[in-house]
This record gives sequence, structure tokens and C-alpha cells, in this order.
Amino acid sequence: MPNINSLLYKLNMSTIVSVNISHPRDIVTDSYDHIASIEEFTNDLVRFDPTNLTIIDRSSILIPPQMTMTFFNNAYYIASYSGFIIVIDSQNLTMISNFSSSVYGLRGIIFVNQGQMMILTSFENNCLVFLNRTSLFPIQYQYSFRQTTSFPGPHGIWRMNDSFFYVTSYTNNALYSYRTNDCGRSWNETFVLQMAYMNSGSANSRLTIDECNRFWFAFETDTILIYDQNGTMLGNWILPNSLVFDVKIMNNYLMYVSESNRNRIRRFQPAIQC
Repeated sequence: MPNINSLLYKLNMSTIVSVNISHPRDIVTDSYDHIASIEEFTNDLVRFDPTNLTIIDRSSILIPPQMTMTFFNNAYYIASYSGFIIVIDSQNLTMISNFSSSVYGLRGIIFVNQGQMMILTSFENNCLVFLNRTSLFPIQYQYSFRQTTSFPGPHGIWRMNDSFFYVTSYTNNALYSYRTNDCGRSWNETFVLQMAYMNSGSANSRLTIDECNRFWFAFETDTILIYDQNGTMLGNWILPNSLVFDVKIMNNYLMYVSESNRNRIRRFQPAIQC
């Protein structure tokens, strides 16, 4: 939906469904159309019905606290603060594998080259961490190298393709891009845009990109900032009494919002038909 003001109006007037969950982090969808998230401190992977957010099932993860999660190739990849990564089968929620990233303070995960390389952000170490897949059965990754960022506090990460991705800086409220021309052996960093200051009392910096290539930034405050590709601020979505950690945008701008410090996930369904 190209008109951002109309979209924000419809979102504010949308039907909302809410579910209580302890300190949810990232929101992912799986191949069964479930909505899933991890509880940071209570150590559970939780899956929900995508329409009414009824809890379908949950599985305990071994190594808390859990900082980030993604879904790839029919499995959940969950990274703990200590740097361990656990792989969970999405069919039966059993653990397939676990391995170390060799770096602590992980905050975001993406895959490139059909899963041959895993890329993570390390907030405390101010770096990106690159792991290479060494085995498919069982799935295993091994530390390859790390690349120091020019900025402090790398946090959110968003894959565009195998040679290009974005990283947010929690510390200085900025967005950077990374591009490779040598199959991922090295990555060139470029400053993209500076966001408005939002870190007062927050503990997060997450990026979501919509179908119109707009950037949606969440900072664990009540305000989501929206920018275009040129760095122009288009608007903001204010959710009173919320602390938004992550935003998942689906078809027709159905949105799921996790609020870690409000212990809930909410579903917003605006009246949009394409």
C-alpha cells in the first residue's frame, strides 16, 4: 500500500488480537503457517495460531537467555546470549543440532547462499560473525571469521539477497548496508541513514522492510519510525502503552508485533484488500 498515511490510519483502526507471553523476542512464520517466538528468560519456543494467537505448543530450550530466532529450511535457529545456537525441527519441536558461534552477545541471524553461510550480529563485540555450514545431516556450522563494524552496537539484520544486507546500530540509531563482490569472503560497509533519536529507555533496534521498500524501525518504545530508501522519514506508528520489540509484516499489511517488556504479542489486521 503506497500511501503511508492511509495505511497508518487503517492500522490504528484495525482489529487487534493479543496473547500474553513472557518476554517475546523475534516473530517468525514457519512452513506450517504458525506464528512463533521465543521467551527470553523462561526458555521456551512458543507457536501460535496465526488468526487468534491461541498457543498451539511450546518447547523448552536448553541454554538461556535466548536473544534471537529465525526460521530457515524447516527449522528454527535460536541463538543465546552466550553464543550457542540451537536448531529445532519445526515438525516435532525436537532439537536437531547445537553448536557455538564462538562469539557472545548475538542479536540477529540471516542466511545467504542457500544456507551455506550464516551471518550474525554481535552487539557487545561490535562485529558481524560469519559461520560456514560443515554438515547437512546433522546440520552443523563452524566459525569462519568476524568483521568489526565501524559503528557501535550492531543489532537488527535484514537480508535482501545473497550479496546485500542491512544492519541497524542500536547505539547511534543508524542504518548501514553490507555488500560483497567475492562470494562473501569480505563485505563492504556503507552508511545508509540516520534515524531520529529513540533510545531513551529502549533496549532494541529492529528493522522490517515492506513491499514498498519502506524501512520500519522498532526500538522497544511505543513508536515505530518509517523511512523511505532515500532516508526521508515518512511517518511513525504510535502504539500507546507499548514497547515494540519486533514487527512482522504479512500480506495486505496484516502485522504481528512483539512487546518483550509488556509480555505480549499483538495481531493488527487493517481493512485492506489488494
